[in-house]
Formats: sequence, structure tokens, C-alpha cells
Amino acid sequence: VAVTLADIARIMRAKGDLDGALAQFEEVLRIYEKAYGTREHTSVAVTLAEIAQIMKDKGDLDGVLAQFEEVLRIEEKAYGTREHTSVAETLHEIALIMAVKGDVDGALAQFEEVLR
Repeated sequence: VAVTLADIARIMRAKGDLDGALAQFEEVLRIYEKAYGTREHTSVAVTLAEIAQIMKDKGDLDGVLAQFEEVLRIEEKAYGTREHTSVAETLHEIALIMAVKGDVDGALAQFEEVLR
């Protein structure tokens, strides 16, 4: 069910229905949290990243940054390292948002972290 709801949310986002997509992803998040009994699961992290992209579409850069920081925390715990491709992708997203917000030093530090 969660996978199908996520696919519907992606289609809604593609059609420009950001509020509808966000509501669908929030339902996906509730399903995963109930199924796994925790937020500490990679499926939750993926869903949070999808929510962050919608927030970015809506212009909520502070919300995006907070979401990706939560994704990073979950991924680091799940993978036990920063040396995982998913972690690198999340660090990259954080760096991009920091740059857009004008924190070029912070963005540079995040990009350098991706390269390590």
C-alpha cells in the first residue's frame, strides 16, 4: 500500500498538486512508522527526502534543510557510516540548499564532505 501511495504522490507532484502529494507522502510516512515501529528505517528516510523535495518546490528552504538533516541522521544510523552513496546524496542535497540560502561556506564544507 505504501509503495502505491508513494507512486500516486509522485504523479501528483509531477502534475503540480504539491499539497496533495505532500498529504500522500505523509500517509506513506505514517504507514512506514507503524510497520517498522520507528522512524529509524531507510524507507522512512526515503519518504522524508521525497517530502523535502516537495517542500523545496513550495519554497520552504528551512523546512527542506530540516528534513534532509533528519534523513542524514537516519541514514548514518542505518548504514553505520557516512561512506554510503545514500549519505553522500543527502549531504549533496544539504549543500545545495545551503548554497541557495546563501551559506556558501557551509555548502562548501558539505560538498567537501561528500568527496571524502
